Amino acid sequence: MSLRPGAFLKNIALFFVVFLPTVAIASMVLTEALGDRVHTSPDWEIGWNPLLWFIMTAPWLIPTVVIVPLLYFLAKVVTRRSSRPAARRVLLGASPTLFLVTILVIYGPNNFSWDFILPVGVSSLLFGALQRIPD
Repeated sequence: MSLRPGAFLKNIALFFVVFLPTVAIASMVLTEALGDRVHTSPDWEIGWNPLLWFIMTAPWLIPTVVIVPLLYFLAKVVTRRSSRPAARRVLLGASPTLFLVTILVIYGPNNFSWDFILPVGVSSLLFGALQRIPD
């Protein structure tokens, strides 16, 4: 199984350019929609600032970058055995599943709440749809 650096590196870049910002924006929208406020100092209100949301959410999700190589090799195996559309369907299911399981393993069931898993689920679904499939 050879590693094609172009597609693999694009997938790593997609994690930082698509997944992490999407989690921040989804968290921002979900918090406003649910009427929850993030517990911060009264002097520092996060509000509708996507950059601050990114700063707040990204460090917690950086460890999930380990899923990107797993998804890459999964797509490679499925593409060899079947077709690219089949690999895309597998990625659309495997991406949210693996990201959410990773979050569960890292942070435990006590932190597995809707305001945390819904943005990760939406972002991982988008990541699975945009992930580069190797030849």
